[in-house]
Amino acid sequence: SIKGIHFKWNEDDRKDIGVLAQDVEKVAPELVRPILDGDGKEMHKAVNYNGIVAMLVEAVKELTARVEELEA
Repeated sequence: SIKGIHFKWNEDDRKDIGVLAQDVEKVAPELVRPILDGDGKEMHKAVNYNGIVAMLVEAVKELTARVEELEA
């Protein structure tokens, strides 16, 4: 349910690639944190990409084990 996207930052129109925090939050809420303005109001959400890398490592290990099982 998490998909990679291309986007532009609102602040400087810089192009980037990432994931939607709202998608990540559904699967792993601990990997998302709110970014607040000076008044404590949520401006947007930030994703902990190091945590996503850890999830991907585990997913690759699971898929590798499954492939090896099917090949045996």
